[in-house]
Amino acid sequence: HDSLTQLHPHGTSREMTGMTDTFLSPEINEMLGMNPSIYDLTIQYSCLAFHDYGGTMGFPGLITVIALQLANVFLQMHLLFFVDDYIAHPAMVHAQSLYQSFTDHCYGEDAEVFVFSDDVKSNFESWDDGAKAELCVFPLTLPSFFFVIIMIWTFFLGHELKQTVYFFWHTMRLDS
Repeated sequence: HDSLTQLHPHGTSREMTGMTDTFLSPEINEMLGMNPSIYDLTIQYSCLAFHDYGGTMGFPGLITVIALQLANVFLQMHLLFFVDDYIAHPAMVHAQSLYQSFTDHCYGEDAEVFVFSDDVKSNFESWDDGAKAELCVFPLTLPSFFFVIIMIWTFFLGHELKQTVYFFWHTMRLDS
């Protein structure tokens, strides 16, 4: 009784042992402090399906959420493969072509060893300005771009880990 009242932000006078779906369904995210995302919902329903406080939402709700999760993963994978086929692969082919043009112009077509020298520097300076500018703005040449991406990803994973630990901790504190 006491641990679930602490979880609910507005408190309740209802007896916790007879919890109903009406109590859980409209405020499950607020009560447990989770985001209303499909990933957090999967964690919530997984825990509630096997806990006494889950009520009748348990196993059928879990199956529904897992089906939604699988549909979500399918759509994300489909989008990922679409982006790979129609955006990433053509960009990769263009980058390889541009880099081949760079090595042919700066190092020569029959170069076996790529050693930087004054000849390479002068060849690069005489290379077409448009191609030179295009080569220098590739994301691989900008470490700050990678730093920002890795930083955002790290913060996102840290947030997800915090949410998972928070929900696990509060679920384990519920009376059984």
